[in-house]
Amino acid sequence: MEKRCFNCMEPLGDEKICPKCGFENNLPENSATIEAGTILKGRYYIGNIFSKSLDSVVYIAYDEELNKKVFVREFCGEKIAKFTHKITATELSQKFLSYSKTTATIGVNDILPRTVDTFAENSIGYLVTDYFEGESLKTLINSGIKISEGNALKIAEKLLKGLKAVHNSGIVYGAISPETLYILKNGDVKLFGIGCSFYDFITDLDYRVEVLNPSYAAPELFDDEAKAFPASDVYSVAAILYRLLTGTIPAISFLRSGGENLASPHKKNKSIPKNINTALLNALNWQLEKRTETETAFLDELSAKKVKRRRSGIIIWANILGFFQGIYDKLASKTNKKAKDKKSAKASADGEAKEKIGLLWLWITIPAVILVGLIVFLVIMFLPTPQNSNNTSSNATSSEIWYYGSGVETPTNNSRYDFGGYSSKAPSSSKPNNTGNTQSIDPNSVECPDLAGYTLLQAKAILNDNNLLLGEVYYDYSNDYPVDYVMAQSLKSGGMVQKGSKIDVVVCKGPKAPEVELPDVTGMEMRLAAEKLMSEGFSNIEYSFFLSDDAPGTVTDASFKDNSGTGYESTVVITVSGEEIEVPDYSGKTVAEAKAISSDISFVFKAENGNEISSITDAGASAYIVVSQDVPKGVAYKGITITLTVK
Repeated sequence: MEKRCFNCMEPLGDEKICPKCGFENNLPENSATIEAGTILKGRYYIGNIFSKSLDSVVYIAYDEELNKKVFVREFCGEKIAKFTHKITATELSQKFLSYSKTTATIGVNDILPRTVDTFAENSIGYLVTDYFEGESLKTLINSGIKISEGNALKIAEKLLKGLKAVHNSGIVYGAISPETLYILKNGDVKLFGIGCSFYDFITDLDYRVEVLNPSYAAPELFDDEAKAFPASDVYSVAAILYRLLTGTIPAISFLRSGGENLASPHKKNKSIPKNINTALLNALNWQLEKRTETETAFLDELSAKKVKRRRSGIIIWANILGFFQGIYDKLASKTNKKAKDKKSAKASADGEAKEKIGLLWLWITIPAVILVGLIVFLVIMFLPTPQNSNNTSSNATSSEIWYYGSGVETPTNNSRYDFGGYSSKAPSSSKPNNTGNTQSIDPNSVECPDLAGYTLLQAKAILNDNNLLLGEVYYDYSNDYPVDYVMAQSLKSGGMVQKGSKIDVVVCKGPKAPEVELPDVTGMEMRLAAEKLMSEGFSNIEYSFFLSDDAPGTVTDASFKDNSGTGYESTVVITVSGEEIEVPDYSGKTVAEAKAISSDISFVFKAENGNEISSITDAGASAYIVVSQDVPKGVAYKGITITLTVK
């Protein structure tokens, strides 16, 4: 078998420098398990590495039987087995081959590279696919190439059209990200990686974030059941388009259901049209039932002149801070109510009953709060004081002292910023080691490594190499680190720790948002105020209700929620006059059913063509079915008027 250039696969003869591409073939480039020049299966001549990830290494190769360039993907089962502990490397390789054979029969080769061969050698699985000329979207982004709005939309359109064939075959890819999306020289797109269906055996969140990019994978893929739907791929395509149009990495998907919000694309880039802005927000809805369901629906919204926004439900904060905030709100509400009652000529019997219940609640709560505060005070007083502490994090909540690194510059290449790829680089020897320990070393102890400046995946690999474990992962904003980089750890580097110890880390989730001023929405109706705030870029809104002399639904105040910051991504609390009620989802219900379950709501009806229906009698109410409603499911005020579209 003749010698070939490791880069372009042209015959090389006795030359060292390829006459066609100029590549110098002196030493193998590969730092992987296969050395360049190796022959696999007596057929595939292995060349340079094309790409690396946590689960596989892809090589440029030459098929001596078909006389053409191909890609050979080597599955790294040992790495996956090493951190899951649920399945052996051999079993994983067998699963990989079975998965590859299944996807090879799909016949959707316009977006997935055609499978040429699958085989195993030395218990390692290999997948051979057609070769293509192109770069990953991540490589293009990191190289500083600017992708215009028009080209970004073309990429999304081609990706969505290709996914339609994939979904029609009963497959959800689920692992779409800038790492797996390749842009070919002719402008076509390819998905080149291992889909999420292969990882159905990984259910733990800590492990799924290793194989799926959490900024682009849909939130339901990180649930316990980890079920994937076509809407999961729609989310990923929208996240990529969001990245291209705004220049900002989307918020980590599984954190959004717990309060992490997503800034409006238009706020990041004023040139984004309103219809595309709304289409993106609909496709990036963290609630599956309100997200754009299919790739066809997303394409339609991207090209539509007007798109209706489908908003997520109000997020309920169920944590300690929320508990104390609730106590504060109750006290404030009580004070306001008393002030209003003094101005009132008389109070209703119902109001007096509520006041008695409120007083009873306060008499029970206040002693409980005092008791909890006393316990916390005693615990703090008797805890040992840590030495040599650095800065602490306000958002990365923990009872420990955090040891912060000095920060790193955003890398210009992807050698350290490759999500899903292990780095063989150990902690830098230039980093300080201030242990001053000259005593004998306990064989059950190891030196704590410095994790600051590494990606979470790299930090986990470093800990594993040192017989240590990754503990809790917290996220906070910082201007000193790139997104997804570790910036602090719970144990100080250089000190000796017991093997098997857990080290908590703080990971950067983006730059700190600049302080902004809230627009004045006082006196506006609740929905109009929310729309104004949303148009200004405030995407996370909560409501607080209390009875006052103002008309029901009138906004009396708007302010940032405590401890949420003062930026566009912070939580804004709108205080509304009136009694709080819940608005249900009326879709599919008859008008009679809608009236029966919502006696505190007034309704206006219109037909699907937009014409208003003057009245619907009680006798005919059961004949009309609700198609949509102008006020989404969530909280509202008693007496609100909702328009129902019926058929």
